[in-house]
Amino acid sequence: MRVHKKSVNGQTISTYIYNYDNYRRLMHMSMGPYYVNLTYDDQNNTVLAERLGDSPENKTFYFNTDGAVYSEVAGANTYDVTYDGQNALSCKKDGLVINTHEYFDGYEAMQSESMKNEPLMNEVLRANALAGAESAIATKLLKRSVIGQDVTDYEYTFNGADLPKTRKEYLNGILTREWTYSYK
Repeated sequence: MRVHKKSVNGQTISTYIYNYDNYRRLMHMSMGPYYVNLTYDDQNNTVLAERLGDSPENKTFYFNTDGAVYSEVAGANTYDVTYDGQNALSCKKDGLVINTHEYFDGYEAMQSESMKNEPLMNEVLRANALAGAESAIATKLLKRSVIGQDVTDYEYTFNGADLPKTRKEYLNGILTREWTYSYK
């Protein structure tokens, strides 16, 4: 089990509880007013996500042989992702492109140790949505994401080992986030 808390000024504003099986697959998550149970069908490469509590909903996620989620069926909507390796290039909703991503060549994205040791599908399943989470498993650094009408550009500086030192995110040309990386 892992517990994640979001805090603002030291005050906990939400708590997320995640339970995993012996294969490190996400099995259950609790997020405030609702919780999600996940059922795996490895023969058909599917995961059924049953959300209970406020606004109940069922979704089916389809994953490829690498374990990356490439499709989600939620009610009348279908979301599909086109990958280049683990790098999401586009996400479609009911056949129409809604998200696109570009990456820097030659620079690898940093993945936490827990991400390296768990199934690729967990990132999408924790978000309980494919659209918006499709680039979470990328192995390259994001250069640009277009999500709906919003364009996010990413600017990096690197240290002597070609690892990111800083990252700036510009949403529609306006600086919205700055990150500083440190390494042990």
